[in-house]
Amino acid sequence: MNHSERAIKWYQQKQYVEAKSCLDTLILLNPVNGKYFFKRGYAKTMLLNMDRSAMEDYLKAIEYNYRNKKSAYLNIGTIYRGYGYYDSAINFYNKALELDSSDEKVKTEKNEVLEILKRE
Repeated sequence: MNHSERAIKWYQQKQYVEAKSCLDTLILLNPVNGKYFFKRGYAKTMLLNMDRSAMEDYLKAIEYNYRNKKSAYLNIGTIYRGYGYYDSAINFYNKALELDSSDEKVKTEKNEVLEILKRE
């Protein structure tokens, strides 16, 4: 089983430590693969909860044309929300909505942040 197959296996089994390790190697071998950066960012998010380096991976995924940019924008917005940077969260939710204005999850996340801002 190669690194890519192992990474997918660990990722699907929610074994994020092992998945991150395989993804680290894959990124060293192919440092312009947006999919690897997205999956590593997600693994970091699951392991470290709101880790800033996960945001960097999501941004790299977008830069390298990962096919699901909307999810990367959503995840960045959620990390910013976790830090209490609500304006930045809204900004990234808006970017996700530019790609798919019908996404209910993104709309819900954005509306929840707008409600928080109304109370402040």
